[in-house]
Amino acid sequence: TPQQVVRSKQIHGTEILNAENAGYFNGYDAIVTKTKGLLLAVSTADCTPILLYDPKSETIAAIHAGWKGTKDYLVSKTLIKMTETYGSKYQDVIAYIGPCIAECSFEVDADVAQYFDGPYSRFDSTKGKYFVDLKKHNKNQLLHLGVMEENIEVSHYDTYKRTDLFFSHRKENGTTGRMWTAIGLTSPENIAKGKEI
Repeated sequence: TPQQVVRSKQIHGTEILNAENAGYFNGYDAIVTKTKGLLLAVSTADCTPILLYDPKSETIAAIHAGWKGTKDYLVSKTLIKMTETYGSKYQDVIAYIGPCIAECSFEVDADVAQYFDGPYSRFDSTKGKYFVDLKKHNKNQLLHLGVMEENIEVSHYDTYKRTDLFFSHRKENGTTGRMWTAIGLTSPENIAKGKEI
């Protein structure tokens, strides 16, 4: 039900909400909790949705990482918040990097590409444009902090190329819907009894 959902007006920033209650908040692009019964949700339409789950500390996070959130290491900051607030350990975290615009479709100019060096961008001399890999950058943030590679799943879907399945802000020139990516915790007794949280 709506009163159990935690979401925020996202602003492409790096503020992280430590959620204890459901509601609609303002100015957060990542949400963390260990409160059972809450559904953390982020909205995307080409930006990268990332879900984190630590089964040992029973902590979850939902992250909206566009190119600004990616360059500002929002995933890393959220993982650090999980460890500092709830005692999560990086090696215990399971991560999902969801459908977003893929490197082959994310064509940018130098003003954006300057933030993504090395393996995260390439220059196409034919088009005179750079191509940036948000999935790889976010995955490497997770790996750098100690999340195990086998605990990271990366969606192969490109929202730009698959508008039959997903919304794409860029492909649809800003006139499009949004996808919700969500994660929640429930107690074992609720699962066993088939209760809705």
